[in-house]
Order: sequence, then C-alpha cells, then structure tokens
Amino acid sequence: MSINARMCEIVSDTQHLTEEIIKSVIGSQTCIDKYVYILHDKFSEKEKENGNTKNPHYHVYLHFTGGRTFDNVAKWFGLSPAFVSKIHGTFGDAVEYATHHNAPEKYQYDYSEVKANFDYEKAVKQNTERKEKKCSINQILSDIDSGTIKEYNIIDRITINDYVTYERQIKRAFDFKLKQAERAVNRNMRVCYIYGGSGTGKTTYAKMIAKQQNYEVFISSGSNDPFDGYKGQECVILDDLRGSVFPLSDLLKILDNNTSSTVKSRYKNVSLQCELLIITTTKTPAEFYKTVFESNGEEYKQFLRRCTEMARVTEDKVYLYAYNYKTCKHEYMATINNPVKDLQALIAFDKEKTTKNLLALFEIGKQGLDSMAEAFTNRPDLFKFDDKKTDTKEIQDKELKELIELFGDENLTEIYNPDTDEN
Repeated sequence: MSINARMCEIVSDTQHLTEEIIKSVIGSQTCIDKYVYILHDKFSEKEKENGNTKNPHYHVYLHFTGGRTFDNVAKWFGLSPAFVSKIHGTFGDAVEYATHHNAPEKYQYDYSEVKANFDYEKAVKQNTERKEKKCSINQILSDIDSGTIKEYNIIDRITINDYVTYERQIKRAFDFKLKQAERAVNRNMRVCYIYGGSGTGKTTYAKMIAKQQNYEVFISSGSNDPFDGYKGQECVILDDLRGSVFPLSDLLKILDNNTSSTVKSRYKNVSLQCELLIITTTKTPAEFYKTVFESNGEEYKQFLRRCTEMARVTEDKVYLYAYNYKTCKHEYMATINNPVKDLQALIAFDKEKTTKNLLALFEIGKQGLDSMAEAFTNRPDLFKFDDKKTDTKEIQDKELKELIELFGDENLTEIYNPDTDEN
C-alpha cells in the first residue's frame, strides 16, 4: 500500500532527475503548495577526507494542499517510489537540509542556490529562532509557578506553537496559581492615592510612576466588572475611582496592603498580584469617603491607613504626603514639579508636522481619484436605475404607512411632512 502524506522528499541523481523535469512537475501540479529544490554537487574537506562523496543529485521537498500517495508523486517525476520518502517532523526542519544548515559537517550551500516558491532564507532563520525559543512544558510550568510567566506576558515568553501545543496545561497552571492565591495570607503592596483637578495629568502621572518602576500596568475601568482583563500586571490603576464601583467592604479588602485576597469578577475570581495600586480621583480622601459611604468612624481610618502614600496634583506642582501610623494622619513630605507639564513641553505641538500628517490622511490625490473612477467605471450596476417612473406622492404615502405600522400612531400624519426639513 502506497504512503499517503502531505509532505515528501525526493532524492535522485542527475541521470534520472533533471531540473527541467522538476520545473515541469511543480508547474503542472496545482496541489503543490510549497516546494524547495537544490542540486548537491559540492563537498566539505571533512566529507572528502572520510570518503563521503556522492554523485551530483537533487533534493526536492514538496508540501501539498492535501494528502498525496507517493506512487503518484514518483510517477510525476518518472521515478521509482523508492526515491520518494516521508518527511518526519516539520517541513521547516526538513528544508533546512537543502543548504546543510542543520548539518555543519557537510558543505554549506549559499541561500541563493536554493529554488523555492517562498522566501527560503527568511523561513530558515525563523525556523531556527523558533527552535531556540522552544520550551519544554516542564520549563513553562516552572516559569508560571515562579511568576516569571504571567498571563499578561506569556505571548512574549513562549512561541505560538508552544502555546497551541500546551494550551490546556498552561490554563490549568494559571488556575492552580489562582487557588494558591486564594489560600495565601500575606502580601506586600503599596497603595498610592493621587487626587487633583481635571486636566492636571493624574492618570498620565500614575502611568509614568509605574513605568519608572518597570511595572506593567492594568487600568481598571469604571464598568460593572472593573477587573475584567486583569492578567497579573504588577501595577493596577483604579482610574477616576467612584464609590459606586465597589462596596466598602470589597474596597477595603482590595486596598489591604498586607493581607492577600482575590477580587470578584464577572466570570471568575481574580488573583490581585500587583505590587503597586494607584487610585486617581478628583476628590480628597475625606470628600471621596463622605460622598460614597455613610460611616465616618473606624472604617474611614482603615481606608486612610491603607493609602500609605498620597499626592495632590496641581497644574504646576505635586505635593507629596505619607501616612504616619502614630498620628493616624497623612503628613506633608515634599513638593516637586508636575512631571506631566514637563512631558507636555517635550511633545510641544508642531504645526508644520501636524499639518503634513493631516494632509496625508485627508487629502485625496489624483492617483486615488483615478482608482475610484476606474472602480466605478467597472461597476455600471452601481448606477443602474429603474426606467419605470414612480410617482413621488406614492413613495411618500408608502413611507408614511410604514412609519404608522412601526409606531402604531395615527397622529404621525400630523407631524410627518416629507416636503419640509424640520422633521
């Protein structure tokens, strides 16, 4: 029984296989998706010393759109099926042998000597990079366990092939990490409360702080599911925090600097793994608390105690405060320039550059007009009208009838007048 596969390799000497035959086959067989071929007629000094020289011969690698029997493939080339062999592994690994890229003891052919219907050199380099990055599942699980791989950075740590291959194990590993977090007791998290007027750059300032600490940032939305999309980023910004987002008990758990907890989310609980949590708001802590919660006793002290660092942002300055556990108050520490204002100065408005970008976006050149004219010219059906004349009054009556059926209100006849622009 003949082998049926989607990839194969043909090796034959030049007496039985010529380049003309190869070109004829790849030109006539539409089922060939990818092809690579090369003539091997050179040898390294080591091969010559060991007597590993052969007659000049072709290597042909074929990738099909579907399965093909090797008997038929052999007939295409006028060869015996013995010259056709199955490719084990990936097509990328197999075609590396065309230049002996993966056989350093053999003569190293130049990429230009390879004939292929794709960028062979680029494909070989990408395949080499893929193999260098390829991780074992044990290494991936170990990195997830240690925190080196988190949900937000996994695409930077492993290849797409590894993810697809080990997707189930990876998801189970993250589920296990969540269970660990649910049982954990301690955590070390800083909470920073940033407040100030609108337009002072509070959110931008918060992101600059996170970047300076080399933290990845998750910005919580004000939706019903504020932690939807959190993937273990080291910095969480509760941007423009409003009291309606969290009940007081949940907010105090989220802000707890020392005690670990999971956060409720719509689809599953979220393990809050951040090292820095930043609140941005237009309200002072007292204003925020009073407009949100009725109690102003011990729970307010808990809220203040959790916000260990505080910054009041104005257009020009930032005033810094730290919580004093002895006095139970935030005490003034220092004043600095508002870095967002300095940033805005660095990215000052460039009218000439902006105008150029606007024109490039909105101005339609002659080439664009010509291409649109050609498209319309080639689509006369777009401009085909019914020769049968329809009375305007008939159209208006039909529109009115449809509106009445839709809204069920006969009074529409009093307000609907197709002849005016006021409706």
